[in-house]
Amino acid sequence: MEKPRRRDTFYIVLNRWMFLKHKGENIGDYLCARNIRRIAIYGMGDMARHLWDELKNTKCEVVAVIDSEEKYYYDDIKTITIENFKENVDMIVYIDPLEPVNMIEELKVKCQNVCSLEDVVFYAF
Repeated sequence: MEKPRRRDTFYIVLNRWMFLKHKGENIGDYLCARNIRRIAIYGMGDMARHLWDELKNTKCEVVAVIDSEEKYYYDDIKTITIENFKENVDMIVYIDPLEPVNMIEELKVKCQNVCSLEDVVFYAF
């Protein structure tokens, strides 16, 4: 069986996300309704930037973006490494649906509530 390609899985997630936006749904509203106010994002590619933008004007605050390198990205976002992540957050949202299990376990050491963006857009609404 062929492994799913990252691009294909991102397309499926983004397509579902856009469907929800057209229906007036917002990830920030969903998270806030579940008392998730402070989140960290793991991964800093295009999908993370879309999530950052969607959460900007909501009551759900992105307090950290975790990535493999510490540097500045889009919109003056400074990323930190998992080793330097010390924030108290309600949830870590990881972007890549194909994230290795060992990385997800490492995130759970930092915060017990870890969820993929895929799970949010497919199962939350």
